[in-house]
Amino acid sequence: MLLGQRVAYELWAQCSLHVIAFTFAGADADLTLFLTGPDGCVSDDQDFVFYNQPSAANGASRLLGKQTEGPHVTEKAAVHLTALPEHVQCVVVSINMDVDAGLTCAALTHAELYMGCATGAAWTFRPPADPNIRAMVIAKLYRHHANGQHLETTG
Repeated sequence: MLLGQRVAYELWAQCSLHVIAFTFAGADADLTLFLTGPDGCVSDDQDFVFYNQPSAANGASRLLGKQTEGPHVTEKAAVHLTALPEHVQCVVVSINMDVDAGLTCAALTHAELYMGCATGAAWTFRPPADPNIRAMVIAKLYRHHANGQHLETTG
């Protein structure tokens, strides 16, 4: 996918499990999910999924951990869109750098976001290595009841 691209994913509505995988090298980064409502905001602290709170919405959104394969690290997450509470209209996928290290996203190499499900639908996106930021929203999974579901890359 390209930066800013929006793709409808009707096939994903038939899939109970959505897999998100962020693969990178060069520096440590963490995958973070925000469960947002119609206003684009999280309703409370329980709508954040990150290393200190690896699960939200009764397990409908959760981190699955990091694995190292050679020089690359992959952190995975799982999202069950149909199991999310009604107030959640979007899952915001973001990464953040280790603040103590003082590094920016420019330190990441081979960064790639993969999103897929059992239906066979899958997308990949390579976020930009921006030297000016330490955290970025990479993608958004929207759950629109009237307009269908779609995926948008933001990077």
